[in-house]
Amino acid sequence: MELDKWFGFTLRERIGIGALLSILLVFYFAVEYWPEGDEASMPDFSQYLLPIDSLDDAFVLDANQTTQDFMLDGSRTVKRNLKFDFNPNAISYDSLLLLGFSKYAARNITNYVNKGGKIYDVEKLKTIYGIDTNLVNLLESYIHFPEKPAKPEYKNEYAERTKSALTPSEPLELNTADSAQLYGFRLLGKYHAKKIISFRNRSGGFMAKEQLVEFGIMNDSLYDLVEPYFYVDASHFRKININTADFKTFIQHPYFDAETINKILKYRKQHGDFTDVRHIRRIRSLKEEIGERIIPYLTTE
Repeated sequence: MELDKWFGFTLRERIGIGALLSILLVFYFAVEYWPEGDEASMPDFSQYLLPIDSLDDAFVLDANQTTQDFMLDGSRTVKRNLKFDFNPNAISYDSLLLLGFSKYAARNITNYVNKGGKIYDVEKLKTIYGIDTNLVNLLESYIHFPEKPAKPEYKNEYAERTKSALTPSEPLELNTADSAQLYGFRLLGKYHAKKIISFRNRSGGFMAKEQLVEFGIMNDSLYDLVEPYFYVDASHFRKININTADFKTFIQHPYFDAETINKILKYRKQHGDFTDVRHIRRIRSLKEEIGERIIPYLTTE
């Protein structure tokens, strides 16, 4: 009686089950044996594709690095990073990515060129923020710079008026020059010398001479005059210990805002001390360009 209770079906239930099985069988055979579409009706993408051997002479493959590419059908393939001849003043953002530059570095290069900047040598290329100098060294034989034009001969009125001004006998290192040396540089002036010292105290030092303009310490015309009298030794600037610094320490630095600091402190509280400053890239909410800019100013020691 118990078996009849659980496995016995009425006539109506047996008819329903039979109808359901019939529908499932019809659906299965329809899917399995339905004729495929004619290949001639498929869109032809051949006109948009380059022959495989058309890249042989233009590109060289790097055996150590890889990047991802997406095919027309949506599948993902892996290909090796490319090496090819290029002029950093005329290359596109996408081509820089193919060469292995980060998105942050590629954006900075193209922005610099689009704003009228010119890159005439490897050393200038390496000073652009976010650049991987090891990658530049690897690609150096493929980089072709334009010839630097001769400077036109014209009179700089400001320079003419300051010919008698005192100038250093040799270039000053921005991170170690004392106040007496900076104040004595009359071509610079005490106002700008104080701004240099103030920025140096807040940030821990200069990473590049171009920061004199970036942070509004001086304008472009004054920078062009004093630039030959300065150089930067990045080993002299003070770094912030990312594992011990508090909010007050971080906020004094011009590269750190409250949002960035809170993200770092929250991550440190949840995951413990950083073993490598580059691990801030693991903070997903932290923008890539901000991370690349602040990494040189951080240390775990």
